[in-house]
Amino acid sequence: MTLTENQGRVIEVLLDVFKSKGLSSPPLAPETVLDQLGLESLDFAQAVIRLEEITGRTPSLQALNTKFELYPTLQSYTTKTGIRKC
Repeated sequence: MTLTENQGRVIEVLLDVFKSKGLSSPPLAPETVLDQLGLESLDFAQAVIRLEEITGRTPSLQALNTKFELYPTLQSYTTKTGIRKC
């Protein structure tokens, strides 16, 4: 499977989050269900901030406050939030 540039970025950031917590990361792919990763909301907020630093683009506040039911997978998050534009 070929990842888009943004999907690769999100996976890289999530891997960093797991590493900083001293945890092993499960396999990550566009189909990964975000709320099943075992991360806390603060971890996701840190990931979004890091993505902002990498892309130079601020994800919408809605993306930060959205329940995972709207963006259950990595693919839906990267295609429906403000981080998709590089």
